[in-house]
Formats: sequence, C-alpha cells, structure tokens
Amino acid sequence: MALSKIQTSEMLDTPNLGRRNLVINGAMQVAQRNLNGSDTGVTASQYGPVDRFKCRTHSTAGTLTLAHSSDAPAGFDRSYRCTVTTPGTIQTTESLRLDTLIEAQELVRLGHGTSDATGFTISFWVKSSTTGTYSLNVYQYDGSEQVNQLYTIDASDTWEYKTLSFSGNTGTAINYDNGAGFEVAWFLSSGPQIGTNSPSSNWAAYTTANYGAGHTANISAVTNGYLAITGVQLEVGSIATPFEHRRVAEELLLCQRYYYRHGDFDDRKVIAQSYRTSATDVEGVVTFPTTMRTGPSLVATSGTNYYRDYWAANGTNLTTVTAGELGINTAILRWTGHSRTAGHSGYMRTNNASATLDFDAEM
Repeated sequence: MALSKIQTSEMLDTPNLGRRNLVINGAMQVAQRNLNGSDTGVTASQYGPVDRFKCRTHSTAGTLTLAHSSDAPAGFDRSYRCTVTTPGTIQTTESLRLDTLIEAQELVRLGHGTSDATGFTISFWVKSSTTGTYSLNVYQYDGSEQVNQLYTIDASDTWEYKTLSFSGNTGTAINYDNGAGFEVAWFLSSGPQIGTNSPSSNWAAYTTANYGAGHTANISAVTNGYLAITGVQLEVGSIATPFEHRRVAEELLLCQRYYYRHGDFDDRKVIAQSYRTSATDVEGVVTFPTTMRTGPSLVATSGTNYYRDYWAANGTNLTTVTAGELGINTAILRWTGHSRTAGHSGYMRTNNASATLDFDAEM
C-alpha cells in the first residue's frame, strides 16, 4: 500500500490547523528594545521591552518595571511582566493596562461589516499577585466600536489559562489598510469613571463608561503588585486551539515590520557602507530585513564617540546622526562631526556599546 494511503488514528483526529494566530509575538520571545530585559522607572505609556506589546499608563498609576521575564508556564519560556514598584492612585478616566495592536488588513478575514461576520477567540496564560475580576477589552479602530469580557484570577502567583470568545461585528467593516485594526487590552487598574457600565459581548460605540467595563482589580495600589501574560492567541472561530508556536527567526521578522533595531548591542560593529558627501558629512544606507509597515521614524543615540567612519586605515569619530530619507525598505542616514576630504567611500561602525539605531513604524 502506498505510504500516502496510510493514516494513523492520531492523524485522523488532529486537524491541519495551519496559520491561525493573528497576534505577533504572543509567546513573548522577541525583545528588541532592551538589552537587559527590563525597563525600570516607567511612568508614561511606552513599548518595551517585549515587541508588539505596550504598557498604557499614567503617572498616577505609580512607578512601573516592565520586564521580559523568564517566568512562564509549561510550554513557554518567556512572559511580559508589569510590576508596580511604587504604588499610585488611578484618577478619574485613567487606567493601567497592557495591550497589543493588530494591523487592519490582517483582520479583514473576520468579515466585519457583513452579515457573515465571524466571531473570534482570544486565549492566553496570565499570572498575578492580585486575585479578582479583570477586563479584557477589544477596540475596533474603524467605527470606534468595542466589546469586552471579564475573567477572574483565582489564585495569586499562579499561572492560569483563560479563553474568551467574541461575536463578529456585523455593523462596521474593517478597512483593508496598514492602519490599526484592533486594540486588545488587558486592564490592571482603572479609574472611578472608567468602565462603570456592565461588560458587553455586543459591539457598541466606544464610551469611557464601556471601556474596560466590570474591571475591579487594582494592581496599582499594591507594592510589587504585578501581572504577567504569555501564550496570547487571537484566532477565527469560537474554539481556542493549542497555541501556534512559530520559529523565533520568523517571529522576529514579523516584529521587524513595526520596529527594527539596527545592530547587535555591541561595540565596533559595521552599520553601513559610507560615502563622504562633504568635508563634514558622511552618508550611509541601511537596508531593513523586511518591508516595514510604513516609512519609519529614526531614534538614534548621538554623542561624542558613538560612531566612527573608516576610510583606508584612517578612522574619524562622529557625533550626530539624522535621517536623510526613510523608506519602507531602506534608509539613508547622515552623520556629522568629521573633517575629512569629501568624495571618499568607506564604512561606518559603532564605537560605543550603547550606540543604537532604531526604526519605528508602530501603529
């Protein structure tokens, strides 16, 4: 009998699930932004250190540490952890939450805005210092509509698996573009005017009273209070399937569509070939590993001795780097601070382990 005709009972019982997780970096493996694995003293909203996940906060929520943590449930080795190092008191319409944004064109498969709109399921692992009732909110940017559901953390300091299913939005379509489609938000704390209505699984216009409705846990008030998540998956349908593990290299490339750190956090690494366009300026071209979502902004370290331009055996320290042109595939960068003859080509390298070139195309 041909091998193609042989089927085991296990093969018959296991469907071919294919690519299904619409969340990028759900296993929290990629952390481009921070070499040390944590950002401390956080008082304002920011990405980092885990790619594709953002902490939304206010100064009244206290002082936070955001960590790319090695604490994780079985089957995972990393999580994203938010810890309140100095407690605060959440005010009025403010909140503390972790969220991830999903690009609009990736969500068109849900069929929103039609009678055939398909529901979706979000599953994740969560661990917290604080038991109680938590809100998970899904906001659709096109139409400014939202749904939310509650889940409970039953035991402190224990990894728990949660699944929540949501109906499709028959009323408002998601545009086929590269803007934000969904914001998926895990609330940690909320102010007295946030989410005062009852949670709703029916899509409705965004209001402050509906946002994070029903959330009661307050991690901001607890010294060293924390919440950690991993294994985040959003998939079409009403059933949570096993988490889709992707290769780290593949996950990194998906993350680099939105944010790319050029370099490997080390001293004396080549950045680009260079050309001296004048007696004081040097230009170089950086090619991105993947097409970015949109032309990015440049965030770079600048200062004496961060970069060095080499021509033949000669090297010159450079100071400021700026963007000449920023495309979706390449960037032309311009360094200033040398005094050499124009017209020579060479190469640019870092001259300090702290030198970084970041390209940001986040939503």
